[in-house]
Amino acid sequence: MRISFVLSALFFMPVFQGIAQYGNPALETFRASISVIIEGGDCRENQPFVGQLFQPKATKLCTRARSYLSSNSVRYSLHPAAGDLRLIIGSTTLNGFDEAATQ
Repeated sequence: MRISFVLSALFFMPVFQGIAQYGNPALETFRASISVIIEGGDCRENQPFVGQLFQPKATKLCTRARSYLSSNSVRYSLHPAAGDLRLIIGSTTLNGFDEAATQ
């Protein structure tokens, strides 16, 4: 039984990566060549657990940026820092988060 788990893990990961690569090659090229960093801002949401399940609200800029990037399958790294939110896409730095500016 353990062997089947190992074999399935070894099989499914390359298949999934192949689907991602051949299904959307432009996204794969973007992921490989450009890094996206969310820096600063406060990424903690002060919302109760039940509220997050049934009525999630992204009230902070950092949370909205993370949600937007995740929904568009963009990998990002989070660098906590003091000060206002900065979104660094490659060599471009955006102060704050504006969904229209990131498209």
